[in-house]
Amino acid sequence: QPIILLIDIKTNASKTYFTLNQLLEKYKSVLTIYENGIITNGAITIVLTGNKPYDNIKNENKRFAFIDDNLLNLNTENKTAIFLMASTKYSNLMKWKGRGVLPKEQKQKLIDLVNLAHQQGKKVRLWTSPENTVVWEELLNCGVDLINTDELVKFKQFLIQPRK
Repeated sequence: QPIILLIDIKTNASKTYFTLNQLLEKYKSVLTIYENGIITNGAITIVLTGNKPYDNIKNENKRFAFIDDNLLNLNTENKTAIFLMASTKYSNLMKWKGRGVLPKEQKQKLIDLVNLAHQQGKKVRLWTSPENTVVWEELLNCGVDLINTDELVKFKQFLIQPRK
């Protein structure tokens, strides 16, 4: 699997993407590339999030970056050539903080969104989730592919322990 390098654009999307694209050209030999409708996997896949340059990306026939879709606004149209990932802030989807049982309706909504994203060939990422192993375990059980965390040591220990 390629390494996913997530770049969070905080400023003007078009201007930042133009500058970034010039830099990415230098590394094209190791990057996942979209060219004329075909995705060729490289060692590193660039995914843009934050202030996303959607119009720039959708109009390019060749590029070295993709966009992080909004998990809550997935539609049935598969735009894998643009979006390789779908994400949302944890609290936009879930209210459960890891105490007690994950409410059935929240779990089912997450599973449904994960399944839809996976059907479209997208990895799923939740950010700003509660920093605890109970939540991480449930997210993985529901099929979430990527979990953002600031607790890297704790998360590493969680990942290397045998799964339930």
